[in-house]
Amino acid sequence: MIRSEFTNFKCKVYSLALTLDRSLSLFCKAIGKRVAATYSDAGAWTLDYAREYGGYVIQEIINDGGAKETPLGDQRHTATELVERMRFALRWLEQKDRNSD
Repeated sequence: MIRSEFTNFKCKVYSLALTLDRSLSLFCKAIGKRVAATYSDAGAWTLDYAREYGGYVIQEIINDGGAKETPLGDQRHTATELVERMRFALRWLEQKDRNSD
């Protein structure tokens, strides 16, 4: 029973990570940014995770040395919260585009 619960937990975590990566990719595309391919991919966005500080934050790599800033604020969120925030922003952009036509 415990092994089954652990396996289910691992599947949910893996699925959430895929959702988080996919949401970041869609969000970046919608606002004209790109997801970083390497740590020194200047101008690209990436996710930083620190469990002890509360979770994830979106960072932008600002130079070839890998320096980063947090363009959307430095508040960290759980994966679920961050996915929901990006989905909200994507829905808002979709409504904005519809209303401008």
